[in-house]
Amino acid sequence: MSVPEPYDLDSDGYFSDPYPTYDRMRVQDPVYFDESKGLWYVTRHADVLALARHPSTSVNRVEAFFTGVSPELTDEVAVVRRFFDWLVFLDPPQHARLRRLLMKAFSPAAVARLAPSLKEIADDTLDGLADRDTFDVVNDYGVPVTLQLIARMIGIPDHDIPTFKALADAAIKPLTWTGDPDSNVIAAYDGVVGLEAFFRALIIERRNRPADDLLSHLTRAEDDGQAMTDQEIVSTCAMLLVAGHETSANLIGTGILALLRHPDQLDLLRADPALIDSAVEEFLRYDGSGGGIGRIATEPIELSGGRIPAGQLAFGLTHAANHDPAVFVKPGRLDIRRSDNRHLGLGHGLHMCLGAHLARLETRTAVRALLRHRPEITLVTEKPVWIKSLSHRGVHELVVAG
Repeated sequence: MSVPEPYDLDSDGYFSDPYPTYDRMRVQDPVYFDESKGLWYVTRHADVLALARHPSTSVNRVEAFFTGVSPELTDEVAVVRRFFDWLVFLDPPQHARLRRLLMKAFSPAAVARLAPSLKEIADDTLDGLADRDTFDVVNDYGVPVTLQLIARMIGIPDHDIPTFKALADAAIKPLTWTGDPDSNVIAAYDGVVGLEAFFRALIIERRNRPADDLLSHLTRAEDDGQAMTDQEIVSTCAMLLVAGHETSANLIGTGILALLRHPDQLDLLRADPALIDSAVEEFLRYDGSGGGIGRIATEPIELSGGRIPAGQLAFGLTHAANHDPAVFVKPGRLDIRRSDNRHLGLGHGLHMCLGAHLARLETRTAVRALLRHRPEITLVTEKPVWIKSLSHRGVHELVVAG
């Protein structure tokens, strides 16, 4: 008779509220091996931080996303694998080269210039919802606002956005670490083929007729005389779309949910809108949209909670780290005035989120606009269904009234 796993890490209940499980793991098994996924979970703040900083690690972990896929899907896996040559999965020097090419577009100054356009998009979206008694904060508001902004930045025509989003949603299925591996690859293959055809057509168009957008910049960008390949441009644009809208839309949703579940904090923010900056940092800590920090140990790694063997994949659970009582006072409490907030909601170190400034701006702008347009919103979805994914956290929908 098999011995049951001591931790439930794959159920709806776990994804709905993983924090009691993380509290147990930090004490009992701070470095825990999950045989079903073939990865090590790291839960203490100090250990997740050490994992992110450790020189004997690699982020080139894409192969692990295809664990358990049938040999019959080898050709499909090859196509999807090639597509995931994303910045977040590249080690130096490739990582440094691509990051340098993108840094200018995501610098604090460049992001600040997007503020007026973002406010306009948020206000227009809310105006379109003005005659509705209820609406979905995630799908009717957060997704359209963040998707429209990142699409404009990249240079995707407005009429192509719905198709583009559907293809991207399919393409990232293997990154969730949940569900049937074969089904994920089949869905991803269709999404990847569609996205690559879509972007290659746009690349040709921008080379013939450059515009003031990121795609045009990437077709011309060079680093030490080396231009980006078409495959690098396709993969980079897809990464930016997914990271640039999905994580921010999820953060808007979980942030609003947290405020509505903590009316004292919502009242504080209404009374003092200047708290929005610290509120966004607390959203990132309390129930942020990022999943974790994944690293492959190139040599054995000793952490305070245990040892990661060489060649093994470790996943630093940032949500567990962000609720570590060794670092945060009353970690289970939402406190938008929290001052010492050393959260890892946007990663850390060399691979800290490239779009950190953009994510903060999107969340800050969207939440302020929502509370301005709908100052008396109340929660309709009392028990939201959470996304089952290790790569990102959020709810499928969040219906509010008011």
